Amino acid sequence: MIVASFALLLTWANMESVYGETYEDVLKEVRFMQSRISSLEQLILSQQEEIKKLRAEREESASAQAMSTVAEQSATRDVATSSRHKKTQGLQGEREESSSVKVASGEAIDVVEPDDEDTLETRLKSFKEELFEKMFGGKAPLEITGFFDFTLQSQDERDSPFEYGAFELDLEYAYNEHYAVSTALVWEDDSASVGVGVIDYHLFKSSVPVRGRIFDEPGFHVQAGRFDLPYGVDYQYFASVDRPNVSAPLTTERIQLGGYNSDGIRLYGTEGMFDYSLYAVDSLYGDNGSAVGGRMAFFPSRNPYKLHQFGTPRFAELGFSFLIDMDRDYDMRNGVYGFDFTLNYDKFLLVTEWMNRNSYEDILSGTDVNLGEQDESGFHVTLVTELEDFVKQPVYFFSRYDMWDPRYSIILDEDDDTIAYRVNDTKRLTFGVGYRLIELLNIKLEYFNYLGRGTNEPAFDDSGVIVQMTARF
Repeated sequence: MIVASFALLLTWANMESVYGETYEDVLKEVRFMQSRISSLEQLILSQQEEIKKLRAEREESASAQAMSTVAEQSATRDVATSSRHKKTQGLQGEREESSSVKVASGEAIDVVEPDDEDTLETRLKSFKEELFEKMFGGKAPLEITGFFDFTLQSQDERDSPFEYGAFELDLEYAYNEHYAVSTALVWEDDSASVGVGVIDYHLFKSSVPVRGRIFDEPGFHVQAGRFDLPYGVDYQYFASVDRPNVSAPLTTERIQLGGYNSDGIRLYGTEGMFDYSLYAVDSLYGDNGSAVGGRMAFFPSRNPYKLHQFGTPRFAELGFSFLIDMDRDYDMRNGVYGFDFTLNYDKFLLVTEWMNRNSYEDILSGTDVNLGEQDESGFHVTLVTELEDFVKQPVYFFSRYDMWDPRYSIILDEDDDTIAYRVNDTKRLTFGVGYRLIELLNIKLEYFNYLGRGTNEPAFDDSGVIVQMTARF
């Protein structure tokens, strides 16, 4: 605004015939205005500092009335000149508060602070929309988001401490009010793949989440393609940017073989206080065959007191999941069922999950050694606590205790089924902290300890520290 005003004044100075003033008179006026502008800039800077001090005092005060009094006293300090100013909105998307500061001349200066809703994520989305509008001459044809992560792990039995994890690009396109497509393109370990890709028919809600919390709003969806199976509760945290800690629970790593994901069809929706999903997909435990399963969940109400940023917005949720894995002749090969419970309140998120797998088929090694059936069970209890109110920084603490109970003693190598390793009950304790550097960038520090070695698999660390940085865009 200041540069523009100065340019207009220079233009005015060159238009003597219009205004009938001499060049020297106009030049004096311009210099006088420059002096006024410089004074106003100093005034605005000083008022910005006063506003910052005012906000800090209000946060520390327990009384709203006292905060208001401090604001008025700080806002009415003597100032020599007057101006109007809007404060540039900050990266943290703070709450927009307009305060009128009286000056000696009696004119008010409106100082506007950023709005909570005007976050970095919101401005980034707005920028992308404007960019696509310029590129395509209209509304963006695609909703494009994504994320990646970078990890540093203490060396134990690992050769390399640094690891660039998955880079995921999520695309969503709505044909009309009932049809949409979405996909997740994943680059990991120098190779690319389609992690998720679905064609979606919906009745109510047009948004089609690629991953994560698909049940947050009422709706009904029928999908065909590749997707994460909504089994248990950890499917909401498969993406590293959605997970409050670094590692997945043992129920996901061991029983779900890293997380259920397959090709097939599914339907899901939310009605009243219930979530439901049914799916038919390719086999999850064999090279041939198929699987069917589903999840039913009950939640009494949404949570008006949630202060943390992870998990569902519901106050509490109780879910039951099942999966039947079959061979090509439709004979049952595995049966998996489980329960999960989530509680959201104030600064706390509590997530617990238990699942059991019954195997109905003997496992043969590459040398035709019969290892028998591989029944197993496991559970985890995870707690996330927001600490921002205590440390005045966007920090949270997480902890988890989980256990894997294989009812067998031999497991085959993932890459060579002629090699086998001995396994036992495995218990693990995990805890750490996360720091939201900015809204789209999170740094997590995690310590884990297996509380006694439970397997002789290679590259198995009994304990260690992991630092992970996740970024979304």
